[in-house]
Amino acid sequence: MFLQGLYFNHALMLANVVMIVLMLVGLYHRGSITVPKDVTIKFLLLFLAIQILALFTAVEKGMQVYGIFLGLLLIMAYIVIYQVHDELFMKSFKWVFVMGVILGGLIGIASYLGLGENRLSYVIHQRMAGPIQYANTWAIVVLAAILVFLTLAMKPWQKVIGMSILGTTLLMTMSRSVTLIACLVMVYLIFRKKLQYTFWIGLGLSVIINRVLIAFTNLELVFSRLTQMTPKVSEWQTRLLYYDDALHMIGDRPLGYGTFGYYYAQRAYQTGSMYHVRYVHSSLLQAFLDIGMIGGMTLAAFMIYIIFIKKYDGMNKLVIMVLLFHSLTDINLQFPYIWLLILIFSMHKEEAEKKEYTLPKNLSYFVLFILLLPCIYFLRVETTYQMGDYEKTLNLYQSHTEGARRYLQEVDNKEQRFTISQNLIHKNPYIIEGYQVQKEIAIKNGNYPLAVEYAKILVALNPLNINRHEDYSTTMLMAGEASIRCGDVLQGKNYLEAIRAIPEGLVILAKEKNTHYNIKHKPHLVMTEKLNQDYEKASELLMGLE
Repeated sequence: MFLQGLYFNHALMLANVVMIVLMLVGLYHRGSITVPKDVTIKFLLLFLAIQILALFTAVEKGMQVYGIFLGLLLIMAYIVIYQVHDELFMKSFKWVFVMGVILGGLIGIASYLGLGENRLSYVIHQRMAGPIQYANTWAIVVLAAILVFLTLAMKPWQKVIGMSILGTTLLMTMSRSVTLIACLVMVYLIFRKKLQYTFWIGLGLSVIINRVLIAFTNLELVFSRLTQMTPKVSEWQTRLLYYDDALHMIGDRPLGYGTFGYYYAQRAYQTGSMYHVRYVHSSLLQAFLDIGMIGGMTLAAFMIYIIFIKKYDGMNKLVIMVLLFHSLTDINLQFPYIWLLILIFSMHKEEAEKKEYTLPKNLSYFVLFILLLPCIYFLRVETTYQMGDYEKTLNLYQSHTEGARRYLQEVDNKEQRFTISQNLIHKNPYIIEGYQVQKEIAIKNGNYPLAVEYAKILVALNPLNINRHEDYSTTMLMAGEASIRCGDVLQGKNYLEAIRAIPEGLVILAKEKNTHYNIKHKPHLVMTEKLNQDYEKASELLMGLE
């Protein structure tokens, strides 16, 4: 299960190593590497350059290195594809791609039936997520495979069986957005007279199989989500909320937050819901968040070019359109696998051959070995992280923020916790766990003013979490009592008065943060039992002082 979740960094680093090894093998057998000089390679080079520049503006510089590795991977992958791309390669790749998706679908169906050991990996939250581990992106891959499947030459009975498996797989992802896109594509293909009778028979069988499978596994309630297609659906409303909050974030930091920056900073900006997601669920908007206005506009320009301007096979272009249009409302482009599909299906070698050039052999060997070393090293870093050895992860790469956050939850030594948390908040001002540990240590050391400052920062970083307000209130109560005991009555009064101001502050915050969106996990910014107890205690202390 090392590759579980193909958008995680261990898969990214493994892909980098594999691509460099493939280039070395190709260089050894062919004697040279040919590099295209088309618009796509220019975009990929620009994308890498922007990722490198983001290292200087990122909130989390330690994790931005993975954005650079993504840019490097795309360039190497495109060059590798260019070396072997021809009519035979595309024919073979289409078969491998479709058969791979069919196999993934069969494993997923078997998982629902409790067969094999892949249930946890292929079925997530009762939806088929496939080897990609994310149902919506797996759904769009299945739809792309169906489009490619329609172009393959095979016997009618094979077409029916293949379509029934692919159709069942698509339905079991229970993806509303992809189902809607599939219906629109089907209307287009009907208009173009591209759908044969074998497609309709296979689709009918897939519906029957799906209904039997749903009944057998008692998933009628989950499957009913496909009937909820109105704009008022909570999931879609939540995404609109993501986008609304993200636009405010972009306005505050137009140069971008860097890789993982959105993940760390989002809670300080969120409104209406206590969400915490790794990505904003729009690949284009994610680019604006990660690499700024220039990066986002560059990706938008590339999408326009590859869909509307670049000329290549019609069905391949439909595959690309499906992948990219869906990425506007989901995290598709966080998967290197999706990028590889886009690069392969959009390849037009005749255009690139007019301007291609050949790299010198010795220089190619030198560059590839230089690139291979850090890729292998960071693959080792991600392997230790994926295996749960967070201490070793930090020993290998001290700027691995995710490893530090996980290790902070495990370590008991006070000095280690202090050092790790201090390093975290020094490198990244949005790391909540770091401030939490610093606050706890300050309280144990009797440094209540410092503890109050950290508690106040925690409220600012996560204002919709009422627990942060409770913690802030309790910390100020302790600080107030301690100040009064030490004879600093004025300071003690200030803390107690601040506690009494919390109810009014919550009312103001609720007006600012609550939204009209129909969403789950709405924040409850009201006085809780704990806040009321602290309020009454503060009032009693103030009356005693008077």
